[in-house]
Amino acid sequence: MSFSCLLAAETVSVRCPQPVSDEHNNRAACYFSHTAMRQATIQPPSANRLGCKQGMDFMNIIRKLQNTLAAFLLLASCPTVIAQELEKPQGDVILKITGHISRTNENGVALFDMAMLEALPQTSFQTTTIWTEGKITFSGVSLHDLLIAVGSSGARLRTLALNDYAVEIPVSEAIEGGPIVATRADGAYMSVREKGPLWIVYPFDLQARYRSELTYSRSIWQLREIAVVD
Repeated sequence: MSFSCLLAAETVSVRCPQPVSDEHNNRAACYFSHTAMRQATIQPPSANRLGCKQGMDFMNIIRKLQNTLAAFLLLASCPTVIAQELEKPQGDVILKITGHISRTNENGVALFDMAMLEALPQTSFQTTTIWTEGKITFSGVSLHDLLIAVGSSGARLRTLALNDYAVEIPVSEAIEGGPIVATRADGAYMSVREKGPLWIVYPFDLQARYRSELTYSRSIWQLREIAVVD
């Protein structure tokens, strides 16, 4: 009995989360390309050599093997698809993230100290605000990169301040070039009196749509907790 089976291969590009390295020089995402078997083209054996049912059984086995191998190659090429725990905070915890996240470091939540936040990719911009005088350079981790770092999968962010002020922010607002969780203003840490230690700041001067009462209400200062929800 002889069979002829041609396995076709194709190149697949995949984007997956990547935990930030010790040097933290890369964005919190990885891009890779690999060749994976995606389709099995079977040339069925002659009816004289193999019955129809046996031929179908053989084809099903090949397809199952091909699907299993393709899935294995994807996981092997991007091990960060599997959630990894965050490192533990060594200093005072200043931010807690709960809810629909895949990367945690204590009982299903993600706790951050200042060093951990500053180890994430940093973003800075200069803007005016309705609460401060003149242009200020704010710096910190973008909301976009923070959500990637914890493996967020929700649609809304329920944020809470030290004074219990609460406001909801759509995850759709967490874009590159959008709001940041600011840890510094003009290079200096912000005290609680100065709306710190964490302040979600939008680049208000960048787009007119950010200069609205709704966005101002979402620019929560003295931030202490984020819950990722559906």
